[in-house]
Amino acid sequence: RVWNDANNDGIQNDGANSAMAGVTLDVIFDSTSPRSAMSIASATTDALGNYLFAVPPNRGFSIRLSNAS
Repeated sequence: RVWNDANNDGIQNDGANSAMAGVTLDVIFDSTSPRSAMSIASATTDALGNYLFAVPPNRGFSIRLSNAS
């Protein structure tokens, strides 16, 4: 879930209004070289800030926010 942590406590306790809709996220497979890191999927958050990726099991990955502000 992507949310606006307005009080900077790291807890999703600010209610549904803190959810961030329309944020684009990319899945990046972990790599030994940052230059060879590759985006393999992307998703956009829904009205509640939720997103879903299908990632192969036992593969390291990171999530990059593309357009969060």
